[in-house]
Amino acid sequence: MIKQFFIIYLLLFNTLIYAQVNPGATCAQAGCSTNGTYPSLTGTPTIGQYGCMSVTPNANWLALGISTSGSIHLVLNQGGDIDFALYGPFTSVAAGCPILNPATPIDCSFSGSNVEFVDITNAIAGQVYILLTTNFSGAAGTISLQPNPNIPSTGSINCNINFLATTTFTGSSCGQSNGTAQVTPVGGFPPYTYSWST
Repeated sequence: MIKQFFIIYLLLFNTLIYAQVNPGATCAQAGCSTNGTYPSLTGTPTIGQYGCMSVTPNANWLALGISTSGSIHLVLNQGGDIDFALYGPFTSVAAGCPILNPATPIDCSFSGSNVEFVDITNAIAGQVYILLTTNFSGAAGTISLQPNPNIPSTGSINCNINFLATTTFTGSSCGQSNGTAQVTPVGGFPPYTYSWST
């Protein structure tokens, strides 16, 4: 019986849910990301003016959760012209979306370059930033988001933002291995990955 409760305790308090997905098509659907390569959208119309960007064709939205306080330095790269606007800090994606004042990002670039540098200074653990990227050239391909190798970050980002889990269980009977445990994710975007430690 003690072993059963110990495992349930670990499941309740040590279940981690991560949801790393492609960027969302809207701010409210902003997919969480730490780094990686994502498909560029093509053929979608502008969503209007955001910060320094007078037009925003083929827009993607990402959510960046701050896990360790400090400065964050990232590089966006694409085969064609990529632009961005960064908003925050917010307490959650829901608190930041929709962007109430799109004219005032904390970082923004509208240039003809295929490489852009995203910088967050003095980020605090628990904050959420929302990154709007555009595939201005409309070329098919991928967008890469990576740490900036020339300016190392002193803080860190993760996807443990706005993601919770509810758990239910039934105990085993007569010392048999017939108990069950169920974890239901709340928030975030599938696919989910679970880590269960005993």
